Amino acid sequence: MHPQISTILILLSMCAFVPRAHADAIVKTQAMYASTIAEFFIDQQAVRVELEIGPADMAAFSDLLPDEVYTRIREDQTTAEERAKRFLTGGQGLVLRDQDGMQLSGVVEETQVRRRIVRDEVTGEPLIPQPADAEFVLYVVLEYRFDSMPASLSIQPPRKSDGESSAATIGFVCYHDGLPINDFRYLPTTATLYLDWEDPWYSHFEHRNLRRQFEAPLSVFTYVEPYEVRQEIVVRPRDLQQWIDLDFRGRDIIPVDQQEELKSRVVDFLSSKNPLFVDGQQIEGQLDRISFIRRSLKTTGIIEPPEPLETTSATLGIIFVHPIESLPQEVSLTWDLFNERIQTVPAVASDEAGGLP
Repeated sequence: MHPQISTILILLSMCAFVPRAHADAIVKTQAMYASTIAEFFIDQQAVRVELEIGPADMAAFSDLLPDEVYTRIREDQTTAEERAKRFLTGGQGLVLRDQDGMQLSGVVEETQVRRRIVRDEVTGEPLIPQPADAEFVLYVVLEYRFDSMPASLSIQPPRKSDGESSAATIGFVCYHDGLPINDFRYLPTTATLYLDWEDPWYSHFEHRNLRRQFEAPLSVFTYVEPYEVRQEIVVRPRDLQQWIDLDFRGRDIIPVDQQEELKSRVVDFLSSKNPLFVDGQQIEGQLDRISFIRRSLKTTGIIEPPEPLETTSATLGIIFVHPIESLPQEVSLTWDLFNERIQTVPAVASDEAGGLP
């Protein structure tokens, strides 16, 4: 017997001993620990779906099993091609629809047994190095192609016979042109995704609990201390392009040799904006530092050494320091950088008593 087939049969035999998660348990369980993990990668031609199917969900994905295994657990004699079509478009499998409700045509690109990718318990990112004793899963790659770029997509996971509830517990994350649209979450019975092809940063799920934590393109933090007020601005250069020419229109990458000039233009622009008043008196700020940063659910860090950055995700952290003589009674900041996309700017003000969103 082929070793992969043998492993799948072992996984199937385990299904009887793996308890199903109850609804209340799902709330307590982090999505990256779900029995099945799905990663959706969307580009201008297709949606690529990479699945890691665990033992508890094998029955829900049985139509994707190889013939040698499927015939051992099902009595019908449908071919692998027929079963794949049933799973992808029949309504009981993983179905993707565009804004008009039309189902996308999908194909199975790859099927193999391999060890599960073990992920960080907070961010969902793969651990480095990977443990050698991770459980075996069925790894499947699906591809759904489209003729024109859809304005939205709805994702429907495999459903039970009632046609309403999900037949599998799926943790998922979705990427549009390489940008994560959500943090790891559980896939609901239907998830509707709105796609912004001009700027994938603004692609988003309909339900707010399916959106990523750092979805704001621009945010402000003000720290009040006894001898200084520190203002930190986190912003995408691409969003500042409306107010200042940063010379990267039409380009996908910000090369290293142009990053210092870009930072200089940003500092010159922001230095004359957003006046800060302490006890009624305007206090001029001094640049403390400006850096390209990388943010995750766990950490925010400076990108060092510099590297080429994608314009859609490149993010700057700018810190201005306003010196004062003593702890003030009142600090006010005037902010006027709003546009059609940026209607609200998340802000946090902190003093010795703590932070206030």
